[in-house]
Amino acid sequence: NTYYWRVKTNNICGSSSWSDDNTFSTVSCVTYLSSDLPVDIIEEDVVTVTSKLMIQDRGEVTDLDIVDLVGVHTWMNDLNFSLTSPDNTKLEFWDQPCGGNDDFDINFDDEASGDHPCPPTDGGTYPPDNALTSFDNKDIQGEWELEIFDDFAEDGGQLQSWGIKVCLTDFCDLTVSNINTIGLGSLNGAFACAIAEDTIRLMPEITGQIINVSSSITISENIHILADPADNITINFTGNNGFIIASGVSNSFEGFTIESSGIIPTIQNNGTLKLTDVDVVHPINNQVLNNGSAVLEINGECNIQK
Repeated sequence: NTYYWRVKTNNICGSSSWSDDNTFSTVSCVTYLSSDLPVDIIEEDVVTVTSKLMIQDRGEVTDLDIVDLVGVHTWMNDLNFSLTSPDNTKLEFWDQPCGGNDDFDINFDDEASGDHPCPPTDGGTYPPDNALTSFDNKDIQGEWELEIFDDFAEDGGQLQSWGIKVCLTDFCDLTVSNINTIGLGSLNGAFACAIAEDTIRLMPEITGQIINVSSSITISENIHILADPADNITINFTGNNGFIIASGVSNSFEGFTIESSGIIPTIQNNGTLKLTDVDVVHPINNQVLNNGSAVLEINGECNIQK
């Protein structure tokens, strides 16, 4: 299966609060839009159509809205809309709206007020038929699915857009979508919050670009870094630095180039490292990829250069 996702970083905000047990938590709000679109709603039969949204980041939902739900369809009363979370919690949030009116352009928020217009095409925000609080405390990571059930065969249309805006505690942006040195969407930002068994993904948004890193990155957990080799992404360590893999941990790198302009190894492996379709470009002088009893596994098309 191919999964599609996108983050609208201009919709990221932050707030903080104290909980009842006097612990301090930060809430981040992020909007994710599906690109598994458009999806046709055929008119020849009663049909159920779906669109998927894979989210790679990590965090626990405190509030969820459905945004940018846009499409065309004759006779909206035929349609029933549901959202399913990665843990298979399914909620019907909009059921047979607006009689014989056509098309939809709408957002849903539990905190909104008023009734949506008919036809529901003003792009406004309104309460859902059933509360979206069903998704509170869910882990954001995984596959979300929007489902539209068309219960009448003679009308058709197309789903053109949808997404979710989520406010999250313990948010970790594990997708590297820019070459900035810090902050959301950066490599350093992802490593700052990654925990054991997380996967950091280098995204197509930085295809053909170089991420310049000014300090070494020590990996002391089982962390994985993944990219599409066709995206031709490079992590370049500037100065006396590189990846330092701690003893006793197991890491995997796949699909990108690692290089260094300094005088120490691009990678100092003290644990277990699996390279798949990775080019490692060493700087000058005597370079060491493995230290002591470290384990190195090489797969696919790898190029180790001095």
